[in-house]
Amino acid sequence: MDLHLFERIFWVVWFVFVAVACSTLHWFMPEVSGWRQLQSKYPVKNPYKGAWMTFESVLIGNFPFKSCLNIGTDAEHLYLSSIFLFRWCTGKPLQIPWSAVTRIRPDGRWLVCRIEGAPADIALPARAIPVDIVHRLGVPSKGS
Repeated sequence: MDLHLFERIFWVVWFVFVAVACSTLHWFMPEVSGWRQLQSKYPVKNPYKGAWMTFESVLIGNFPFKSCLNIGTDAEHLYLSSIFLFRWCTGKPLQIPWSAVTRIRPDGRWLVCRIEGAPADIALPARAIPVDIVHRLGVPSKGS
């Protein structure tokens, strides 16, 4: 087989593989993690104006978002957004009201939250949630 023909075939196969992989990831990530369900229930109505904690890891159900999410909090909401490179994959950011958190428990350096309408629990880094919100949600402090 001619080397140039092999090269062309290789690059065509490679681009088809990448296109199929990206399309699959675009569907798979939000569907399996539950992001799509959360997005339909908790779309952003008021853009977050505070400082984001960037490149954070979050576990939604059994699906890990490793160092690819931004987390923002204010007195009323939890905001989750993908970093720029993954935004095409997860879709739009989330604005989850704290009133939708039905249960929260500490688990080491994580806070595991049960959110109304979420298909599974969401584990957030404990340092991402301000102490006053943690207390308001009823998480016991280490001393009690």
